[in-house]
Amino acid sequence: MVPRLGRHLYPRGTVRICLLLPPFSSSSHTSLVPNACLGIRYGRPGKKKWKHEHASEMMFDDMVQTYQLDITPEEVIIVKALISGKASRCPLGETMPFLFEIVANERNGLDVDKFDYILRDCHAVGDKGNISISRIIHSARVVEGKICYDIKDANQIYELFYTRFSLHKRIYNHKTTKAIEYMVIDALLEAEPFLKIADLVENPKRYVFLTDNLLNRIEESTEEELGPARAIIERIRTRDLYKVVDFKVFSHEDKQMVEENVTADAIVKVAKSGVLTGVDEELVAQLKPSHVVVTCSMLHYGKGKDNPLDQVTFYSKKKPKECAKADYSDISLLMPSSFAEAWLRVYTKDEAFHGLIQAAYRHILKSLAPSGPHGLPASTEEAQEEEESGPGSTVAAEGGDSDVDVHPITLKVWRPGSPTLGDSPSTPRMFARNVSTGSIGSVSGLGVGAAGVGAAGRSRTMARNSSFSENQFTAVPPNFRGESPSRKPRSKRGRNVSDTFEGGRPRKSARLSEKDADAS
Repeated sequence: MVPRLGRHLYPRGTVRICLLLPPFSSSSHTSLVPNACLGIRYGRPGKKKWKHEHASEMMFDDMVQTYQLDITPEEVIIVKALISGKASRCPLGETMPFLFEIVANERNGLDVDKFDYILRDCHAVGDKGNISISRIIHSARVVEGKICYDIKDANQIYELFYTRFSLHKRIYNHKTTKAIEYMVIDALLEAEPFLKIADLVENPKRYVFLTDNLLNRIEESTEEELGPARAIIERIRTRDLYKVVDFKVFSHEDKQMVEENVTADAIVKVAKSGVLTGVDEELVAQLKPSHVVVTCSMLHYGKGKDNPLDQVTFYSKKKPKECAKADYSDISLLMPSSFAEAWLRVYTKDEAFHGLIQAAYRHILKSLAPSGPHGLPASTEEAQEEEESGPGSTVAAEGGDSDVDVHPITLKVWRPGSPTLGDSPSTPRMFARNVSTGSIGSVSGLGVGAAGVGAAGRSRTMARNSSFSENQFTAVPPNFRGESPSRKPRSKRGRNVSDTFEGGRPRKSARLSEKDADAS
């Protein structure tokens, strides 16, 4: 007998239901389904853009209908709105907007979904960390229709956002993790025309069976059509993975430019153009775009390029019914100057093309070097500006409509010949500190950032330009092919492998077999 949920669920009951409906989000859902549904590879008519939130709502509708849940249509609308995090989808968003910050918080990203996967994944990888999720939850309270937190827990919340970034950087986007993910996606895409996987995503009765067992079904199949997919899965089993050719970290502002210029087609075009030296011409003729995987991931603290703490409101023990955003000086002055980065990685599906693909990629990278407004490198432009402006640069602060008499701010730029730490200045040196009185990153009414610079730009010492130089740690010759010299060759299932290493030392299995033969 199916238990009844009871009437009049909202709002507490609807939130509890949402907590039992996790979003369907994995590599197969975020990459395979959109590619297949849009017909990118197979030329089929494109369908509407698919998101994993659609799957959660679809499965909930099917649960209500299949099990005849005692829930009203109005409550169904509320549950689906809470899953999406969009308060505008139901009237409850006007009276209780804070409810839409529990399951999927679009304002600052602090929701139970993030709490859950950060705790679970940190435990899974053995990273205990120093985050107290229970402390953050007990600190939460509703003030002015928003979920706010005690200001004394601001550092804990910042640590939570940093841990999210760290997990994406170290775990979710690990080079081997992504290599296996791309191989799984390729295997599913190869099998899709035969298994019609994409056609099942809109059928809740069939969609629920799209689990990891799908790989086992492909692996144990005997159909000729699934041969390419089986071959890819066999490579995963034997650790014959896609290899990282090169990687580079760029500013988030350069992500679109990098994605438009660094592509598999562009790399192959450069390789075949004849501009590269020291390459194997036979490999050049064999290289195809299908041998190359280029990915550019956006890694951030949870709100893109913005500091997520900018959208978190706090209260204090002395004013528990008032909330406000915090300043840098209320939390810490050691926060990063950027909260997002673009991580470019180039993979090869066949390690024989390793050096060739890297040489072509680096040729493209040289053409992407940033330049100033006059066509000169950015560093040259800055040097010329400093020479023209003299030892001191004056920046006028924009005060707007204010009765305060605002004076220009003079920034002193250090130059060779200025007193150094070893010199004894004639007067004691004074260290000026900027006092922030506005929200994070700006001084109210002055448009001056935390570093004491106008809104139009940062201090020169804090400015950062994307490095388009070559990665010195991954450089190999253009004709390089094969595994890393630091790794010993491994036996691979289903392949004929020599019983000895290159140095002539027998493998352990060979030595044991010899002992058994001697004993007999």
